[in-house]
Amino acid sequence: MSIWWVTKAISIYATAFIPLALFPIFGILSTSEMAENYGHNFVSLLLVGLIIAKKLLKNIIFISVSL
Repeated sequence: MSIWWVTKAISIYATAFIPLALFPIFGILSTSEMAENYGHNFVSLLLVGLIIAKKLLKNIIFISVSL
C-alpha cells in the first residue's frame, strides 16, 4: 500500500480506504473494528483540521493574488 501512496497509482484518498475493504476480507480485523478505527475521535479531529487548513490556505492565496 505504501508503494501506491508514493507512486500515486490511485488517488491517496482511495488508497486510505483500501484497508477498510481488504482487512475484513482477509480476516485481519472485523468490519466493526475497522469502522471504529476510522471513526476514532483523533481521526475526526485530524480530518477537520486538515479541511480547515486547506480552506485557509486557499483563501490566503486568493487574498494575496487579489492584492
